[in-house]
Amino acid sequence: MQDKRASDAYNTYFRFNNKRTLSTMLPSELSIIESLNLKAYIDKTRRYDNQILIHHHCDLAYLDSVYGLFDLDALPEIAIESGLETPELKHWLNERGYQPSHQHEFLSLNRFGLDLSHVSQSNVHVERWTEARADDFLALLKTSGLTCSDQVWKSKKSFYCTESFRVYVAYLDGIPCAWATSYLENNLAILGNAFTQEHVRGKGGQTELLTTRVQDAIDLGAERVLTDVLSGSVSQKNCRRIGFQPDVVRQVWLRR
Repeated sequence: MQDKRASDAYNTYFRFNNKRTLSTMLPSELSIIESLNLKAYIDKTRRYDNQILIHHHCDLAYLDSVYGLFDLDALPEIAIESGLETPELKHWLNERGYQPSHQHEFLSLNRFGLDLSHVSQSNVHVERWTEARADDFLALLKTSGLTCSDQVWKSKKSFYCTESFRVYVAYLDGIPCAWATSYLENNLAILGNAFTQEHVRGKGGQTELLTTRVQDAIDLGAERVLTDVLSGSVSQKNCRRIGFQPDVVRQVWLRR
């Protein structure tokens, strides 16, 4: 289970992402329910912002009552911490059409734990883009397939490339080819949104973005850097290599 400080930071980050999403102009209806056993994010206006996180053995009647709060068109993904998947819980999930999908690992790095001894030099150059480059960042996002109307961007642009939501872009041969972000909250930094254009994957872009973001966060006073990765992914290996340690592993269940 995450400690309270990290959990609170992720709550704040979730609220921020819920506001800045480019997928809708609808006002947020996000609510967060927290108990000793689970946390639920509920927002019928944003399909992918509906989640239940189970972090302690949970009474199924209570879980059922929380599950009933979700709109039928926005049913949640359900993430369960390691060791909590009892036969009864699995049966409850299967009855509602859920199947295990993937493992989600949450990592952290103490400010004194950064280890760059295993990172080799590359031809990748990383820049941080500030507010003046926000429109350029949208154009770069669109190369990944993102769609965003002018009206939506006008209302959401102020969330991007700020001092708290920091955008980093990697260049190869002088051309932007990858990007990632960090979010600063209460002397913690949360890394996310890493993407590399397909034709330049495997050339060190995300490694440079990772180490640059971590070093920048530490320089700005972050006591700890947080991130989440898919278990067994290249991102997990990159994070572990520079000193990140696992805090929580969750099995994610999705409706089929």
